Amino acid sequence: MIVRLWTTGIISSKAAEYDGFASSRSLAMFKTLDGCLGVIFIRSDTKGYALSFWDNAASVEALADSELYQNTVSEIVAAGFLKEPQTSELVDVTGGFLLGDVPSVFTRLAI
Repeated sequence: MIVRLWTTGIISSKAAEYDGFASSRSLAMFKTLDGCLGVIFIRSDTKGYALSFWDNAASVEALADSELYQNTVSEIVAAGFLKEPQTSELVDVTGGFLLGDVPSVFTRLAI
Protein backbone atom coordinates (compact mmCIF):
# COMPACT_ATOMS: atom_id res chain seq x y z
CA MET A 1 0.00 0.00 0.00
CA ILE A 2 1.15 3.53 -0.82
CA VAL A 3 0.15 6.71 0.99
CA ARG A 4 0.15 9.99 -0.91
CA LEU A 5 0.17 13.20 1.13
CA TRP A 6 -0.83 16.28 -0.86
CA THR A 7 -0.28 19.57 0.96
CA THR A 8 -1.40 23.08 0.06
CA GLY A 9 -1.59 26.49 1.59
CA ILE A 10 -5.11 27.85 2.10
CA ILE A 11 -6.35 31.42 2.29
CA SER A 12 -7.76 31.44 5.84
CA SER A 13 -10.84 33.49 4.97
CA LYS A 14 -11.76 30.91 2.31
CA ALA A 15 -11.23 27.76 4.39
CA ALA A 16 -14.94 26.88 4.33
CA GLU A 17 -14.88 26.98 0.52
CA TYR A 18 -11.88 24.65 0.53
CA ASP A 19 -13.71 22.25 2.86
CA GLY A 20 -16.79 22.31 0.64
CA PHE A 21 -14.75 21.51 -2.47
CA ALA A 22 -12.92 18.69 -0.69
CA SER A 23 -16.09 17.09 0.67
CA SER A 24 -18.02 17.29 -2.58
CA ARG A 25 -15.85 17.46 -5.67
CA SER A 26 -12.57 15.91 -4.45
CA LEU A 27 -14.20 13.11 -2.47
CA ALA A 28 -16.36 12.08 -5.43
CA MET A 29 -13.29 12.06 -7.68
CA PHE A 30 -11.19 9.91 -5.33
CA LYS A 31 -14.03 7.38 -5.02
CA THR A 32 -13.89 6.69 -8.77
CA LEU A 33 -10.10 6.42 -9.25
CA ASP A 34 -8.77 2.90 -9.86
CA GLY A 35 -6.51 1.74 -7.06
CA CYS A 36 -7.60 4.43 -4.59
CA LEU A 37 -8.49 2.77 -1.28
CA GLY A 38 -9.60 5.96 0.45
CA VAL A 39 -8.80 9.54 1.30
CA ILE A 40 -8.85 11.68 4.43
CA PHE A 41 -8.96 15.48 4.29
CA ILE A 42 -7.17 17.36 7.07
CA ARG A 43 -7.02 21.13 7.51
CA SER A 44 -5.54 23.78 9.80
CA ASP A 45 -6.25 27.50 9.43
CA THR A 46 -3.56 27.90 6.79
CA LYS A 47 -2.91 24.45 5.33
CA GLY A 48 -4.91 21.67 3.74
CA TYR A 49 -3.93 18.05 3.31
CA ALA A 50 -5.32 15.12 1.35
CA LEU A 51 -4.02 11.84 2.71
CA SER A 52 -4.89 9.19 0.14
CA PHE A 53 -4.32 5.44 0.28
CA TRP A 54 -3.44 3.47 -2.86
CA ASP A 55 -3.05 -0.16 -3.89
CA ASN A 56 0.36 0.47 -5.43
CA ALA A 57 2.64 3.06 -7.03
CA ALA A 58 1.22 2.38 -10.51
CA SER A 59 -2.22 3.50 -9.30
CA VAL A 60 -0.78 6.82 -8.13
CA GLU A 61 1.25 7.26 -11.31
CA ALA A 62 -1.97 6.85 -13.32
CA LEU A 63 -3.14 10.21 -11.94
CA ALA A 64 -0.96 11.92 -14.54
CA ASP A 65 -3.14 10.41 -17.29
CA SER A 66 -6.50 10.71 -15.53
CA GLU A 67 -8.70 13.33 -17.18
CA LEU A 68 -10.96 13.39 -14.12
CA TYR A 69 -8.02 14.05 -11.80
CA GLN A 70 -6.55 16.74 -14.07
CA ASN A 71 -9.94 18.48 -14.36
CA THR A 72 -10.41 18.42 -10.59
CA VAL A 73 -6.94 19.90 -10.06
CA SER A 74 -7.73 22.67 -12.57
CA GLU A 75 -11.01 23.41 -10.78
CA ILE A 76 -9.47 23.61 -7.31
CA VAL A 77 -6.69 25.91 -8.55
CA ALA A 78 -9.22 28.14 -10.36
CA ALA A 79 -11.45 28.33 -7.26
CA GLY A 80 -9.07 30.84 -5.69
CA PHE A 81 -8.74 29.53 -2.14
CA LEU A 82 -5.31 27.87 -2.42
CA LYS A 83 -1.91 29.40 -1.68
CA GLU A 84 1.45 28.14 -2.83
CA PRO A 85 3.13 25.84 -2.42
CA GLN A 86 1.36 22.61 -3.31
CA THR A 87 3.42 19.48 -2.77
CA SER A 88 2.86 15.74 -2.80
CA GLU A 89 4.83 12.95 -1.24
CA LEU A 90 4.53 9.19 -1.73
CA VAL A 91 5.36 6.87 1.14
CA ASP A 92 5.16 3.08 1.45
CA VAL A 93 3.00 1.83 4.30
CA THR A 94 5.18 -0.44 6.41
CA GLY A 95 2.88 -1.14 9.36
CA GLY A 96 0.30 0.23 11.73
CA PHE A 97 -3.42 -0.29 12.25
CA LEU A 98 -6.85 1.17 11.70
CA LEU A 99 -9.76 0.22 13.94
CA GLY A 100 -12.04 -2.04 11.94
CA ASP A 101 -11.50 -2.92 8.32
CA VAL A 102 -10.35 -0.16 5.96
CA PRO A 103 -13.57 0.14 3.88
CA SER A 104 -15.80 0.62 6.94
CA VAL A 105 -13.44 3.18 8.48
CA PHE A 106 -13.58 5.31 5.33
CA THR A 107 -17.34 4.85 5.02
CA ARG A 108 -17.77 6.23 8.53
CA LEU A 109 -15.49 9.18 7.77
CA ALA A 110 -17.39 10.04 4.57
CA ILE A 111 -20.70 10.40 6.42
